[in-house]
Amino acid sequence: MSNYVERINFQTQFPSLENGVFIICLHVDKVPPHVGLMVDGRYFSLKVLTSDFDVMFSSVETVVLRKCIPTIIVEIQPSISLTQVKSVYDEYGTMILPNDSCMTPLLGMLRMPQTYLLDDVLTALEQSGQIKHVYGMFLPTTFDGIPGYTNEDVQNRINSLRNVNR
Repeated sequence: MSNYVERINFQTQFPSLENGVFIICLHVDKVPPHVGLMVDGRYFSLKVLTSDFDVMFSSVETVVLRKCIPTIIVEIQPSISLTQVKSVYDEYGTMILPNDSCMTPLLGMLRMPQTYLLDDVLTALEQSGQIKHVYGMFLPTTFDGIPGYTNEDVQNRINSLRNVNR
């Protein structure tokens, strides 16, 4: 079990996320989870057929609360500006391209290998002291970390979503 799991502050409502940099991990009980990035209350997420670009986080919050989506929110230390995030996500356009995933923009901004998965990122951030806070919402009582998965699992999920949405 990674140290970040031990640090989860369980919430029944969202903490204030207006200022700072947050990794938003949705469906953390599924393989693979979905990852977005929020800077100063603005949310960015690369998805299979669309992207969330500079969206007010309140709209994401509404969906999470309505659907009770198991979510981990990780406040991180790296200073990433809203301008930088807009620029990076703008490069990816409106959907995930072959061999990319929702993690691709985040990995680039954090200067981490493109093969890293969410658990790798959180472990690296924890080991380097860059995690400020970890919040959990709607997590199963038996939650002991993000289920293990591979890059192949990620690409298989992306391909299955592409096929469903044809």
